[in-house]
Amino acid sequence: MVNDKNYVILPIAQSFWSRRGARAAFTLIEVAISLGIFSFAFIAILGVIPSGLRSMRDSIDATAGARILQGVEAGLRGKGAATNATIYFDESGSPTSQSGSLYTARVTLLSGGTLPGGTPFSGLMAVSVKVSRLPGGITDSGTSSNARPYVLWVKQ
Repeated sequence: MVNDKNYVILPIAQSFWSRRGARAAFTLIEVAISLGIFSFAFIAILGVIPSGLRSMRDSIDATAGARILQGVEAGLRGKGAATNATIYFDESGSPTSQSGSLYTARVTLLSGGTLPGGTPFSGLMAVSVKVSRLPGGITDSGTSSNARPYVLWVKQ
């Protein structure tokens, strides 16, 4: 076939280009490659989600633990909190009943001992506080697999 520009267009090439121009679409290989890239990125993002959730939960627990320690310390200064007791707290770190609790704190008075450097802690009360997220809480022996131990020094 000869056109007006005096060069020959083969029927095979003409049919290919005319078909390509009439229907602009993606080929199967282009779709497969793009799906592979999308799948790889999606799986990578899904792999990061559990780590982010764990970090968020640890951050919430640390914040609630700080509030719990402040409440225990304030109670000990005002003699409102009992030592050698388990106190229950809600998700914000406020004292609550056992049924509505999310955290438990086991408060134990430490007897005797000295401050770092060998100075006796006269006038100070050493208190061990173990904060735990339920379920499970802290047993009567004061042990828990998820308990965070703290020591408070409270002026008597």
